Amino acid sequence: MTLLPPNHTELQQRLQQSVTVSDDIDPGISSLSGFKAEPHINLLMWLVWEYGLEAILPYSQDLRETLKQGLVWQRLRGTPKSLDMALNWLNFEDAELELTPPGRHFYRYQLSAGKIPGDKAFKDIHQLLGLSAPVRAKLSRVYHDYDVRELRLSTGAFGQLLSDVSGVAFYDGEQVLCKASFGRRHQHGVAPGQINAATQLSRTHSQRNHYFSAKRLSAYKLSDKDPSRLPVSTARVRLLSSHRVWSTRSWQGKWQQRWVKADNLSGRPLSATIKHWQHRQMMPLSTSIATTGRLNVHCSHFEVVLPE
Repeated sequence: MTLLPPNHTELQQRLQQSVTVSDDIDPGISSLSGFKAEPHINLLMWLVWEYGLEAILPYSQDLRETLKQGLVWQRLRGTPKSLDMALNWLNFEDAELELTPPGRHFYRYQLSAGKIPGDKAFKDIHQLLGLSAPVRAKLSRVYHDYDVRELRLSTGAFGQLLSDVSGVAFYDGEQVLCKASFGRRHQHGVAPGQINAATQLSRTHSQRNHYFSAKRLSAYKLSDKDPSRLPVSTARVRLLSSHRVWSTRSWQGKWQQRWVKADNLSGRPLSATIKHWQHRQMMPLSTSIATTGRLNVHCSHFEVVLPE
């Protein structure tokens, strides 16, 4: 079929033939409009690269599922919904996000993991949430089963020294990712039978006096005078410890499934022996004075053991 007029020239006919699509390639060109809906397996990696989803490849094993959910995640990046999708990829469905209310640190957020992650899972959480959250947002802490919040003393400079949440810094090499605050609970049961019980009580009294030459937190008061710069240091340490140990003998008995009269019992129904042991020890008093020389004075060791 041609649209040229009857009086067309040979040049016009040649031009029409040059732009006419051949019947051999026309079906292929027509299928280009929908080939991304059901792409061939050889095109999956190229589509992942085209859509910019190569950053989430380590967290997905199925390329088709990565394309399907990755496009939705790409459009929702920067919203809490994208963080929920990222946590589902890491199998943390029970995790909950905690946003900081408006204030000085409004950009921080915390994560209640719902379970204790391993080192690799912790790094994956920090990496994937960093890709999903807004650029200004920062993951400050991941916690589970041990959550102690800060005690806000004041808004001054000294009040910030004691205002902090529980947790320790988690390192990836030399880089600090965020805080980790986890707790584990263990339960142990003892089957009935032969029972051995032991109880120990340890008590320590310690008293220390220091000669301060600089200002230190929790040791220096604002009303005190400036510390002396003299190179003199004295310390007195007194340690009093007492230990008590109770040990009970084992007793095994056989329970009967019927009532019996007390008159038929011979001897004692139960016999228990308690052993008490007590040990007291006082450490020596040490004194060290430094002027032009050094003098060390030590007391003798005294140990008192009570008889059983």
